[in-house]
Amino acid sequence: MDGLNEMGFPINQSRHFDNDGYYEAETIQDHSLAAVEQFQKDNKVSSPGERVVVRYTRPPGKPLATFPADTKTNNQGNQPCKRDKNAEAVQE
Repeated sequence: MDGLNEMGFPINQSRHFDNDGYYEAETIQDHSLAAVEQFQKDNKVSSPGERVVVRYTRPPGKPLATFPADTKTNNQGNQPCKRDKNAEAVQE
């Protein structure tokens, strides 16, 4: 983990002046984090040392839908950054 920024990118890459405009932020829904935040909202009192943990409870009979391994957009349909000089190559 040494040398990574808070987003998990190498610091020497993410802070390089030639990479300005080559990162794009987007929102995603993290359902495990949503469960923790909802629990904390509903249960404001906790004991010292108490931790909130998340259990994955999807039944075996309800598998997740599969998606193509190489998707060109995220779940919100975002495309590569328009400023990206290589956007056409990414979309091919």
